[in-house]
Amino acid sequence: MYGGLLVASERVGGLPVRLLEVGSSGGLNLRPHKVAYQLADGTALGDPSSELRLNPEWTGLPPADLDRPLALESRAGCDTHPVDVTTKAGQLHLSSYVWADMVPRMERLRAAIRLAETDPVQVERADGSEWLERRLAELPEGVLTVVWHSVMWQYASPAQRERGRAALAGAAARATESAPLALLVYEPRRANGNFELLLKLWPAGLSLRLGHGWGHGLPFTWEEQPWG
Repeated sequence: MYGGLLVASERVGGLPVRLLEVGSSGGLNLRPHKVAYQLADGTALGDPSSELRLNPEWTGLPPADLDRPLALESRAGCDTHPVDVTTKAGQLHLSSYVWADMVPRMERLRAAIRLAETDPVQVERADGSEWLERRLAELPEGVLTVVWHSVMWQYASPAQRERGRAALAGAAARATESAPLALLVYEPRRANGNFELLLKLWPAGLSLRLGHGWGHGLPFTWEEQPWG
């Protein structure tokens, strides 16, 4: 999803990002600019000095200037049952989702937890749709507000989905060129089992399917197409 943020920011002239994540769990996705993304040619995007190094296994590249660093203005997340990764109980909770023989994945999780300990970001206990209503009541000038979520939509009730869509639509109607809004999601397509990275931008009215991959994001194929 880091590549999707690069695309979104570039499409609005390189504005810094105000990142809002729904369904954050422990908030490990709220530090995309502090991760090293190691490409096959040896290039490291993001923060090359980061202890958390990911091999995204990309086919193709994001349609954006990869030499331009991602600027984040602020970050916030919510979850109905947030996990405090600064506690032993929270760390054990997240570790319990990783099979014991998945050593590389466990190593990545531990590195992500250490990063979270040094760069804390609060994950608020809240219903996602209600939280979005509050967070999207205003769109700050000079930043791109990005609502993002991954593997979350399937757990939302029909009422929560409707309320969340309404909150997003209301904010989209108020978006301007100097205070734009984006929706960036990585969610499954039940038809074929693939997950798709989808981007919408307002007021530009841009809707893109940026690519597709598998549940843990690896491997991923960049393939820009119209969405919707």
